[in-house]
Amino acid sequence: MKKLRVCAILLIGFMIMGGTALAYNSTDHVKAAPGGKGDLIIFPWYYTAGGGWETKLSVINTSDTYSTVAKVVVRSHNYSEEVLDFLVYLSPNDVWTGFLRNDVTGTVLWSSDDSVLRRTPGAVILEADFASTANPVSQPLFAVSCPTVDSNAYGYVEVIESAATTGLTKITGTNKVAKTTIYSWYTSYVKPGDGTDTPNILTGYQEFRNSSSGMYDALNRAEMFADWNNTTKLDVSAVTGLTAPSRNTIGELEAAMSKMNVALPYLNSANGDTSLHIFNFPTKLSWEASQCTSYNAFSDSAYFKNLVTKIEDYMPNVYDLMENTPTATGSPFSGGDPSANPQMWQEVELIQTTFTGDIFREGWIRYNWATTATPKTFVMKSGALTNTYTGTPVLSTVLYFKTSAASQTAAAFDDGVVTVSSIVLPYYQYSQYMTPAP
Repeated sequence: MKKLRVCAILLIGFMIMGGTALAYNSTDHVKAAPGGKGDLIIFPWYYTAGGGWETKLSVINTSDTYSTVAKVVVRSHNYSEEVLDFLVYLSPNDVWTGFLRNDVTGTVLWSSDDSVLRRTPGAVILEADFASTANPVSQPLFAVSCPTVDSNAYGYVEVIESAATTGLTKITGTNKVAKTTIYSWYTSYVKPGDGTDTPNILTGYQEFRNSSSGMYDALNRAEMFADWNNTTKLDVSAVTGLTAPSRNTIGELEAAMSKMNVALPYLNSANGDTSLHIFNFPTKLSWEASQCTSYNAFSDSAYFKNLVTKIEDYMPNVYDLMENTPTATGSPFSGGDPSANPQMWQEVELIQTTFTGDIFREGWIRYNWATTATPKTFVMKSGALTNTYTGTPVLSTVLYFKTSAASQTAAAFDDGVVTVSSIVLPYYQYSQYMTPAP
C-alpha cells in the first residue's frame, strides 16, 4: 500500500508540473534493457590485431513477426570518429554476424551473412546484391583523421534500430521474409510523422577470439537499451548514430547508464595470466579539431560538455584477495602509482592490470571518477523541468587472458541518482515507471 501511495503522489506531481506533454519523458525514457532486448545496442569495444585477433559481432532479431532494419556504426577509440556504417536487413528470427579483423589492407569488416549488402543494387534488387558464402563482404574501414593518436584497429560499435514492420509477405512455407523484400520496403519507407516507436526486439553478442590459434574465445552480450525510439529513417548517406533524432536526448541516455563507481576483478598471476579493464564512454562523442590537438564534445551531453578538457581523472581502490592495498612503491596498473592522479583520455580506454610485487596477483578494483557525485543537469526531449543525475555514463568490461583461454564479463557498479524537478526516481535506469511497479 505504501508503494502505491508513493507512486500516486509522484504521478500527481508530474501531472501538475508538466501536464500530458511530460508523460512520455517520465514513463518511457530510454533505459538499460532489463531483459536484454531493446532498440539500441552498444558493443563497448572491438579489437583487431595481427596474428588472428578479431571481434565477431552478432545482431539478433528476436521477434518472429517483425522484419527490421538497423544501422551499424563503427567508431574509433579516441575521437569516436565514424570509420564505417552500413545497414542490416533482418527478417523474423534472423541474425546478422560479421567480423572486424585484419587483412593485408588493414582493418576490415568481413561477413558472409545475407543480411548485409555487398554491392549497390541496380534498378532491380537481386539476391546476389547481398553477401553470401560464395561472395562475402570484405570492406576496409575508413582511415581516421588523426592517425598519430587514433586508429580504426579498435573502438566501439553502435546499432540503432531504424524501422520495423509486420506487413511483409513471407516466403511460402517458411517464416522468412526475403532480403530483397525487406530492402524494397525500406527503400520506399517513410517514417510516420508521429515518430512511431521502434519495437524492443534486438539483442547482440560480441565474441573476441583468435582465429589463427583457436585457443582464445570470449563471449559476452552487448549493452542493450530499450525505448531509445529513433524517429528518423537512417541511411548511410550521412553521419548519424546517437546524434540522429530520437525521442530521447543524449542526456537521457547518460542518465540511464550513469554509475557512481565500477568494480572489476583482476588477474595477474606469476605464470602470465592477466586481465584487461575496458571503459567505454559512448556519449562523449568528441571529434578532432585543429591539427588534431583539440576536440569538441557533443553539446547534448550533460556530463562531457562540463569537462574542461577531454581528460578524466579517476581514483582506483585496489584490493588483493586478503583485502590488502598497494603501497606507494607499486600498483596493479601500467603507468604508475594510483596516488599519481591516473587519467582516462579516450572514448575506449584500455587498462592492463600489471604488478611486479609478490602480492596483488588476484583481487578487485573499485574505480571512482572525480566528478561522479556532482549532479549533472540534463534535458529531456520535451518539457522544461530541471533534471539531474549523479555518476559517470560509462560501460565497463573485464577481459581475462589465461594460458590458452579468454573470458569476459560486464562490471558491477552502483547506479547514479536521477531526479526530475528535485524528485528522486528510483530504478530510473531500468524501469519505464517512476517508481517500481506495484
